[in-house]
Amino acid sequence: MASTKITRTQVTGSTNGTKIFTISVWFKLATVSTTQSCIWSSGTGSTDAIDLHVDATNQLTFESWDGSSNPKLQLSAKLRDCGAWYHVVMTVDSTESVSTDRLKMWLNGVQQTEFGSSTYPTLNYEFPGTGVASDVTTIGTGTQGAYTGSYFNGSMSHFHFIEGTAYDASTFGETDSTSGIWKIKTSPSVTYGNNGFFLKMEDRTNLDLDSSPNALTFTTTGTGTATYDNPSNNFCTLNPLGENVLQSGSHDLLDGNTTFDPTDAGHESWTSSTLGASAGKWYWEVKIAGTMGGDWPDVGFIKLADVSTRQSSSSPPQHNTSYLGVYEPNGTKWIFGTQTTSWGSGYAAGDIIQCAVDCDNGKLWFGKNGTWETSASTGDPANGTNPSGTFTAGTLMGAYVSTYDAGSVYLYCNFGNGYFGTTAVSTAEADGAGIGAFEYAPPTGFYALCT
Repeated sequence: MASTKITRTQVTGSTNGTKIFTISVWFKLATVSTTQSCIWSSGTGSTDAIDLHVDATNQLTFESWDGSSNPKLQLSAKLRDCGAWYHVVMTVDSTESVSTDRLKMWLNGVQQTEFGSSTYPTLNYEFPGTGVASDVTTIGTGTQGAYTGSYFNGSMSHFHFIEGTAYDASTFGETDSTSGIWKIKTSPSVTYGNNGFFLKMEDRTNLDLDSSPNALTFTTTGTGTATYDNPSNNFCTLNPLGENVLQSGSHDLLDGNTTFDPTDAGHESWTSSTLGASAGKWYWEVKIAGTMGGDWPDVGFIKLADVSTRQSSSSPPQHNTSYLGVYEPNGTKWIFGTQTTSWGSGYAAGDIIQCAVDCDNGKLWFGKNGTWETSASTGDPANGTNPSGTFTAGTLMGAYVSTYDAGSVYLYCNFGNGYFGTTAVSTAEADGAGIGAFEYAPPTGFYALCT
């Protein structure tokens, strides 16, 4: 949602909404330690506004501006996991007799008690931005207050705003009895009030559809992209915490961390995936776009236990190592320290590279545009034959992309999200479990890398 916002101007006021309300939203961050990232805001001006944001120090913050007291809660903990969905519930009730009960925050089902900054409202305090007919509600950026224009960089799902009732986190989520993981309740029983709403963001053609009984009308501005990545099934992306740049190279991760964009003419720049596996069979795709030139993109696999070793390197591409299996544009492959030149047909801008890994049997395959590569194009992941490379079964494996002499090439990764950058795949092939959307059908027995 890095350039997208969803807005609505309230047409009715609310007495209850100024003192008591609840916000519940699931979100997945795409960046850390950069600029403010505003999830929600409401109001009409810099001294008549309220918002929920993650600031440049990675701290989740609820803040109000009324020109004087400015109630605020800033979480002490830092949110730095770009590979997982967070769930936050913010409950406001200024009618509570105890001041610390007037603002409550839950993160992944746990009520938070450690705050870096806290200013509680006075008894029966009326919050700005929630009760006037002309107040503008905005999801995805701050259009009022101090965070005007601070777009949220990441993904969102199941956004509830509830007017007049204070609910806790158990209304919207629960702990899974088997895994112990906090999971979503997709249809909570709540009363929304006059200006309350529920944006599931699951209708891929209508992301701002209000599923509450109010059926309010919203307006979406920008280039928001639907994704199969959601709180119930977390998909793999590229990892901003598992990356490195060598000899002054640099890159950006875009489109919910699925696009690798080199940003200068320096040397090598690379990243690995947020998810990996040491068992099972997995599949993903990478589309090459832009101008190749000297960009020399590498696509393939990394032993995730060796990411720190890779990060400590200070020289150009280290293909002659034991932890990388990559395929290069000239048809060369490097399989954990062994180079084979003139192995495959190579690839160019516009080609889609297919990656399949069998962790149970220690085999991996490269494909291009629907054909599994070897010198005779006889690779067959479904039958486990003619692999592009082998490794020790049970090794924790993840995805790897890199560029060298970078400038104008893009690597669009599709882990089943259904897009190359912001362009939807043309065929939308799901895996054998009916999950995800790929350009080419995953081999029988191989699945999207997701939870």
